[in-house]
Amino acid sequence: MQLYIRDNGSPEEHAIYVWDHFIAQSAAENVFFVAHSYGGLAFVELMIQREADVKNKVTAVALTDSVHNVWHQEAGKTIREWMRENCCNWVSSSEPLDTSVESMLPDCPRVSAGTERHELTSWKSFPSIFKFFGEASEAKNSSVKLAPTRRSNRIKYEEL
Repeated sequence: MQLYIRDNGSPEEHAIYVWDHFIAQSAAENVFFVAHSYGGLAFVELMIQREADVKNKVTAVALTDSVHNVWHQEAGKTIREWMRENCCNWVSSSEPLDTSVESMLPDCPRVSAGTERHELTSWKSFPSIFKFFGEASEAKNSSVKLAPTRRSNRIKYEEL
C-alpha cells in the first residue's frame, strides 16, 4: 500500500516539511545536519527557502559526497558565505581522510572522505564529522569564537 504524504513529493519538499513541522518547532538551539549525496542539494534548497531560520538554529552541516550546486540552485551570496563558515563536504577521493580537495564552487571546504566509493563516504568520514561538530558546538557556545577551528587550520594551511 502506498501512502501519499502532502508536501513531500520530492526530497526538497520533504526537507522543508521536516524543518517546518519538527525542527523549527523544537526547542533545539544547536542543530547539526549530515547530508549525503542528493541530501546536500535538499539542504541547500532548505537554506534558500528558510535562510534566516536555518542560520539561527543550525550550528554545522557535514555534507558527504554532496551533489548540490550553489550556482544552479541560485544560492545567494549570504548563503554561500554561511556555508563557507559552517559546512564541510567530505568527498570521494583516493586521498587520505581530511586531505583538502580542490573545488570550483565557492561554497564550503571540500576534504577527502578517505574512500573513492560514494556509498562509503559518510561512514568513513564519521570520526572527522563528529570532531567537526564538536568544534563548531564549542565555538558557538563560547562567548568568543574559538579560533582557529579545524576548518580554519586547513584553509590557512592551503593559503601558505
